[in-house]
Amino acid sequence: MRVNVRPPRRARIYATTPLDSGIRRGSDVVKAIALGASAVLLGRATLYGLAARGESGVDGVLAILKDEIDRTLAQIGCPTVGQLSAEFLQSERPAIHANDYALV
Repeated sequence: MRVNVRPPRRARIYATTPLDSGIRRGSDVVKAIALGASAVLLGRATLYGLAARGESGVDGVLAILKDEIDRTLAQIGCPTVGQLSAEFLQSERPAIHANDYALV
């Protein structure tokens, strides 16, 4: 998942900021929240689970995503989702100045 974000602008917005699109894995959820998303919307994965096995399929998809989120948090050394910040991420290229987009 590639996310372009301008952190200084996000800091000035005092509203919820949900992210919808491109979320495939638990690590995508962690990246989105670390970059400032207040919520992450999951559509495709849950619909696939619903189509495959009904309600139990959706439960299975959500269990997999929760496990992936927990594993990603453990791997980056962050105890909880509430403590996530951009400091836990490393960009593919160093930022040149504050107005650069962070490529994650």
